[in-house]
Amino acid sequence: MSQLVGCAWPDGVVLAADRRVVMEREEGPRIHSLRKLYPLGAQAAIATAGAAVGIALSRTLSRVLQRRSAAEFEEIEPYVVQVFRREYEAFVRQGRQWFQDHPEAHRRSYLLLAGRDSAGLCRLAFYASEDHGSPHQGVRVGGVVTAPRRIGLETRLHRELQEPARDRLVEAVIQGMRRIRERDDAVAGPFDLAVLDRSGFVFWSSD
Repeated sequence: MSQLVGCAWPDGVVLAADRRVVMEREEGPRIHSLRKLYPLGAQAAIATAGAAVGIALSRTLSRVLQRRSAAEFEEIEPYVVQVFRREYEAFVRQGRQWFQDHPEAHRRSYLLLAGRDSAGLCRLAFYASEDHGSPHQGVRVGGVVTAPRRIGLETRLHRELQEPARDRLVEAVIQGMRRIRERDDAVAGPFDLAVLDRSGFVFWSSD
């Protein structure tokens, strides 16, 4: 399972995702290093975890929305969720027999969106499908999201949000991802990060 982290305050957002992906093959599982965090135009971004099909969907949506860079978050969010629900349902339906034969394959899919709304405020939105046949459902979140849940990291980030400072929050997210990697073999770097400020999203990678 991947690791996603999101942290938002009125003037900014920090997103992070690891790159470890396990793909089940007939000859056995294979480990890959793939991006899971992509821009959606100039004012939004997407990160996914769980079923690897989410990466391909995110990449496609990033290309499509690159041509609609002026779109606001209220427009982008429902469009992205609609596409994910439709394409994920088709993916599960087409591979139903394979999934029955491979119960160890990922059955969960997480979708983390972030962006600036029409009022100029930064927002997070989180959707989860907990099993095949279950559409992605919105999950109420505050200023912090971790998926899978990491209560210790969430507590540290909520504490930082009491007096939000972008650089401190970025450092807290990076250090949190590194600690998770030390304890959980399912998480591996490099870590992709995105920070939204007044000029839009900035993306980079960190070990």
